[in-house]
Amino acid sequence: MKSIIAIVAFIIVLVVLRLTVFSGTEEGKPSAAGERPAIPVTAVITSTQALQQSIPSTGTLLAFESVDLMPETAGKIISLNINEGKRVNKGELLVKLNDEEQQANLRKIEVTIKLQEDKLSRQDQLFKIQGVSQEERDQTQQLLDAAKAEKAYYQALINKTEVRAPFSGVLGLKNVSEGAFVSTSTNICSLYKTEQLKLDFSIPERYSSMMKIPLVVTFNVQGNNREYSAEVFAIQPGVDQSTRSVRLRAKVENPGGELSPGRFAEVSVPLANNENAIMVPTQCIVPVLKGQQVWVSKNGQAKPVDVQVGFRNDKFIEVTSGLSPGDTVITSGIMSLRPGTGVRVSSFDSSSTK
Repeated sequence: MKSIIAIVAFIIVLVVLRLTVFSGTEEGKPSAAGERPAIPVTAVITSTQALQQSIPSTGTLLAFESVDLMPETAGKIISLNINEGKRVNKGELLVKLNDEEQQANLRKIEVTIKLQEDKLSRQDQLFKIQGVSQEERDQTQQLLDAAKAEKAYYQALINKTEVRAPFSGVLGLKNVSEGAFVSTSTNICSLYKTEQLKLDFSIPERYSSMMKIPLVVTFNVQGNNREYSAEVFAIQPGVDQSTRSVRLRAKVENPGGELSPGRFAEVSVPLANNENAIMVPTQCIVPVLKGQQVWVSKNGQAKPVDVQVGFRNDKFIEVTSGLSPGDTVITSGIMSLRPGTGVRVSSFDSSSTK
């Protein structure tokens, strides 16, 4: 009985040993003693492609010119020629303040000027026949010049009682009425130049060296599916220390007044095109202490490769160095890989091509 039990036990041991040998194979192929089976992964074959780079930004539309109309002197409004929302021309009189006192002084000095001019004319005739001295004539000339200077002074005071349009544009809403007393800090109305608009937006400082004028950007506004264009004409020479960004200003043609100042804009800023870019899925990039790495499959083994990256979007990232066309970049199972780990590419990631 004991011999039968021993024979049965021996047979069981042989079966277990044979099963163990076969369990170390992959797809019927025996593996080396102690070697782990290859890990199935997905991958992408790198290739070059044309890359039209652009970065998103947000901006604000501003009137190309805008000003708050304020008087240069305090006084009572006697004429208010402001039609809200209407276009006015440069130099057009919009507001007139009471100038009775200045006008009276101006008339008085004009009489003085006339008297001095007549006196000087008579003295010129007498001077020819030596009827008056040079000194007397010079004194009359000085009095005439002083009167003319005083006239210019009163004329300047009268000009300060007028508010004229500094440029052609559209009037905003008025804040006062005719008959109101205003001071030099009173905002009577605002004037906007809207045939052209300014678009202000910012980009991260790392892209600042790529910004060269002339540069055309595109943008959209809410409530409108149309794409607009704007030409950048100024770049802030310094970097904002709080946001680490650079501010740009572009000109927008707006002849029909379709766009209005203050609107929010979603801006697309083009960068230099790269006709031979290598793009990989963003999940391939592994942050390491000194930069970034990707894992490639080479001769059935996983190998880490240091790379440098450039432009990125929500799905792909540009590899500027470290990879060559035709490399097999692993896209799944990256966290379980170690240098020299056996890998088997079970499928290629079809979503990895743009």
